Amino acid sequence: MSKTVSMSEIAKAAGVAKSTVSMALRNHPRISKTERKRIQTIAQTMGYQTNPLVSRLMYELRNSRKEHYVATLALINCTTELHVRNRLYSVDTTCLGVEARASQLGYAIDTFWLYDPAFSINRLSNILHARNIQGLIFYPIVQENTISELDPEGLLWNHFPSVVIGVRPRQPSLTFAVNDHYATGFQLGNKLRQLGYKRIGFIIDRWLDEKLERRFATGFHASHTPGSSTVPTLYMKRQFGGPTPEENHRALQKWLDHYKPDACACLNRYVYDWIVEMGIRVPEDMGVAFIDLGPETEGMAGMNQRHNTEGMAAVDALISQILRRENSVPSFQQGITLESVWQMGRTVRDLRS
Repeated sequence: MSKTVSMSEIAKAAGVAKSTVSMALRNHPRISKTERKRIQTIAQTMGYQTNPLVSRLMYELRNSRKEHYVATLALINCTTELHVRNRLYSVDTTCLGVEARASQLGYAIDTFWLYDPAFSINRLSNILHARNIQGLIFYPIVQENTISELDPEGLLWNHFPSVVIGVRPRQPSLTFAVNDHYATGFQLGNKLRQLGYKRIGFIIDRWLDEKLERRFATGFHASHTPGSSTVPTLYMKRQFGGPTPEENHRALQKWLDHYKPDACACLNRYVYDWIVEMGIRVPEDMGVAFIDLGPETEGMAGMNQRHNTEGMAAVDALISQILRRENSVPSFQQGITLESVWQMGRTVRDLRS
């Protein structure tokens, strides 16, 4: 009898989350047509077959969950940009993870904007109480890992169980769910070295690396073996949501000419575009891998941070607080870190063969 192929095995082969495989096999519109086809092809190649009895059971289970309402949670946008989800894939995917996990467990989601000019913090607090909101999820914190200046009296987090997504918050010291940035940087550098690259450079926006307490860069450089060639990090001058200064292009050209890396790890797609415009063939002349893959880098190599898992973990942590009746800033901070997955792609090659 042949071995049954599981969704977990397909997810591992495709370098995506199990939930993504499930949606792709159901032709869910949240997954792009190209990605659905890629995952379906992998599943077919591996010999995956749906079990009609299980499919029917899951259909009935999903429908029954829609009627199982427990309570309502608040998802609060902490940026000055109302529609930040429309612009940033990582933020939208995180929020989709929140919504999917909450729905699965019987919780509804109400969304709010912390910078809404129509709402003072006092009014927002009153609305949350009036709607009987049971817990708060904040996303993403951009400025200095703190939101305390927006609510100096703590009307929100001192009266509701609260979780922050995306960073380790300092003020207030709330529970958080975040990607393991150090491990992501380390694994990225390590995977490139396993492919045979020797002089690997790292390029990242300075504001982001500082916001994440240099965990990406520190993890990446920690993957270097003793005595190996090192290339200094190239920091791009750019602010959250802001334009890309032209001086970054000149800095990249100078950095490439001086250090001559055989591969580079970067965050933004425009770095790859600039490298190609400079006449450097990828991956023939130089490999390029991304620290956070998304729709703009589909089919390229790098780390899939699976941002939906941050949202799912945040919901789990928040519900745990609700069940323990923890309605204020915790006496000691706790956090959940989520692992990324390496995804091979067309922008690197195996130099060992």
